[in-house]
Amino acid sequence: MTPSANDLYHAAQGYIKIGQPVFPCLPVGEKAKAPLVKRGLHDATLDRAQAKRWWTRRKDAAIGIPTGIVYDVLDVDVKREEDGRVHLPVLQHLGLLNGCKRVVRTPSGGWHLYFLTKPGLTNKANKTLGLDVRSLGGYVLAPPSYIETPDYAGPYEDHGETMGSTDEPLWWDLILNALTPIDVATKKPIDLLPSERRASIAALREWVSIREAGERNNALHWAVCRCIENGIDPHELVEPALLTGLNEEEILLTVRSAMRRAGVTEDDLQTEAEALFPDEN
Repeated sequence: MTPSANDLYHAAQGYIKIGQPVFPCLPVGEKAKAPLVKRGLHDATLDRAQAKRWWTRRKDAAIGIPTGIVYDVLDVDVKREEDGRVHLPVLQHLGLLNGCKRVVRTPSGGWHLYFLTKPGLTNKANKTLGLDVRSLGGYVLAPPSYIETPDYAGPYEDHGETMGSTDEPLWWDLILNALTPIDVATKKPIDLLPSERRASIAALREWVSIREAGERNNALHWAVCRCIENGIDPHELVEPALLTGLNEEEILLTVRSAMRRAGVTEDDLQTEAEALFPDEN
């Protein structure tokens, strides 16, 4: 259902009330979502009278909101080559979506996850994962905007505030490292274990132990996440991580931080021995 002019105008004023600047965007055509004002997001305003003039002049205008002011947004995209939605259950299980304040379904079938803004975060994109960050210098269209493009048409549907969310920011680096860690020296993806071996603590221990400088920290975080996913205590990775040259303090910091975000303790997880010989424990 397309929103009425009254719905769009009052929604724009509602965003202004919470300190979120707004600006009008084109709702239809090949350039749908493009700003209708000369300077784009830089013309966004908290001036209620200006917003009234804009939505009086163009009653069907979509509502653009600059990110990085009140909210950062994780844009979960749905495209032919990659569907970012497949990563959400993993990220939720790992506690990396704990700070999500609001969920919005986009017209293309994807999602916008709203987090309280984190100073210093900038726009990020990873086409391989189908995940983007909209932060300082970016913008998204906000509910109840309705757009029609040559590929799809529909509203931005507000699914409301999430229950029990924290004030944690959008940890993009942790999300990236939990899914596809990068070698900090070469900036290239680290070769990962085949999916059928990721649940094997033996395979993870061996893989961690042969990581080199540039790979070690990000690889350890990835392996810790795989342990938590599979109910294995990631402390099992401390010894092989030490073999790479990491010190025990930074290893334990990585392990404990990941467990805290995921909301698990050692009592919730199995050791390697318990996993291999469940009847003997």
